[in-house]
Amino acid sequence: MARKGWKAALAVMVCLTLMSGTALAGLVDEVAVGIRWKKFELTGDKGFTGTITSNSVDEKTEIYPTNLNALVTFCPYGGLVFEYDRFGAVMERDGRLFWDTFMLGVNVRHHFKEYRLAPYAMVGVTWSRVRFDENNWWRYGYGSVQEFDEYSKGRPPEDWMTATRRLRNMQPDDCFGWAFGCGVDVFLTEHIALNLDVKWNRAETDVNYRTRIDDHNEIDRDFTYDLNTVSYGLGVRWYF
Repeated sequence: MARKGWKAALAVMVCLTLMSGTALAGLVDEVAVGIRWKKFELTGDKGFTGTITSNSVDEKTEIYPTNLNALVTFCPYGGLVFEYDRFGAVMERDGRLFWDTFMLGVNVRHHFKEYRLAPYAMVGVTWSRVRFDENNWWRYGYGSVQEFDEYSKGRPPEDWMTATRRLRNMQPDDCFGWAFGCGVDVFLTEHIALNLDVKWNRAETDVNYRTRIDDHNEIDRDFTYDLNTVSYGLGVRWYF
């Protein structure tokens, strides 16, 4: 987990929660914070330039809750929502692409108190911090996992890190995007709600793929990669 991402999201959520006890409290109707577990799918082209064995990509769904969200309503019909989310994909055995997404959006909703339901729709802008974590065999220029395992066994890192004279690097850029979705809060008590959510994220990152041999570029290629996803979330919200 990206600790900086979680800390930033928690800090914003705490600030939004404290709004209910400040001079702005007169403008705030409700404040809620929540967590979600999600299942997601990449919806763009899954080809990823630079892979050795194949260019196929698999989504990496993590078992712990990866979505933190905070909602501040200013009237019975909606307000602002802030979310932090984390996504990942496995690029065959070459490495893993991760992106931490922060979203600020508008939430339009209505609380049907007699039914204990609050359906909503939202749209927002996003900023994603993107990185590619290379596996050692790929980064240090070996042709396969087996070749790396056979050579590196029992050898010190300074040996196998320089044996091929080749160094591979995949550098994605951070990027802006947008998101939209819908969902419903099902109130279990006055202050606790079960949250069901469907969300679409749209963004693309610029990527530089480079292979160097003895400090000279063998490959230096730029391409873009879609971070488009659809996610299905299940979570809990606490209303204050």
